[in-house]
Amino acid sequence: MLTLDKIPFGPYEQYRLQSADGQTALHIVPAAGANASQVVLHGQPILDGFETPEALAAAKGGKSAVLFPFPNRLQDGAYTWNGQTHHFPINSPATTNAIHGFVRHEAFEVDQVVLTNHYAAIHCTYHYSGKFDYFPFPFQLDLVFSVYTRGVFRLQASVRNLNHFDIPVGLGWHPYFKLADSTDAHHLTLPQAALIDIDERMLPTGIRTPYADFAAPTPLGDTRFDNCFAYTGNEHSYAIALAGTAGQLQLDLEAESFPFFQLYTPDGRESIAVEPMSCNINALQNHEGLVHLAPNGTWQATIQATFYPSTNRLKTNRLKD
Repeated sequence: MLTLDKIPFGPYEQYRLQSADGQTALHIVPAAGANASQVVLHGQPILDGFETPEALAAAKGGKSAVLFPFPNRLQDGAYTWNGQTHHFPINSPATTNAIHGFVRHEAFEVDQVVLTNHYAAIHCTYHYSGKFDYFPFPFQLDLVFSVYTRGVFRLQASVRNLNHFDIPVGLGWHPYFKLADSTDAHHLTLPQAALIDIDERMLPTGIRTPYADFAAPTPLGDTRFDNCFAYTGNEHSYAIALAGTAGQLQLDLEAESFPFFQLYTPDGRESIAVEPMSCNINALQNHEGLVHLAPNGTWQATIQATFYPSTNRLKTNRLKD
């Protein structure tokens, strides 16, 4: 039976769902944006997350942040919706843009914790009243984080529109994966995709270029990423694979829910961020992938990661119970 412990974590409380043998675990801080600081599968920590309350408070790099109501950048923080122009705070001074929405700084409530012999799950909910003038649209965001003893992690997101007219919806998740001592020691495999060309402010130019550099497992070496990609295959779902000395990780994504993804290699070269995105960069302006969610409507998406501790060929385990 997996168990739950609640540990003081600075001003917060960290929930630790884990098996008795320590082979399966999930550490999450609901009151800090439902931030997942660690996931352990087959005894291997797979995340480079915030290990201390101080690091979580500083939020450098946005590790494991849930990005809503938009991921990535928004030009000048401005967008127009239903005839009204709104302005998010500029929190990316280097590019004078807004970045990653606001939910990552908000407190989630814990609705339910499920503990069994084979998996554990925590259901976190954020009820938003429309309190910020830059996003005055009420909604409810539900996140269910699950870990399975068979080596699977899953994040299920559900957004319900509580407004009286359509609202814009964009969602991303910002995990940093670490399966080796350095970024350089990882191997990466990408699906069929196009590189989103960006300008000096990291905003899309409208040009997309087929990208096949990591079509087969390839060492990252000194490759540097801070780039967005659009999935261009024809499958219902696609996989991004990452391998290191600790084993192999397969991230399975629904193509309809996450037609975009971002890759980022931090300056310290200690991990790699693989960020599923439901929409493109600057989606509140260009509407590429942006969901127009009807009143009382619900949008749902699932992210799944499967870890294989051996160096055997990656299997498929896509989005199944």
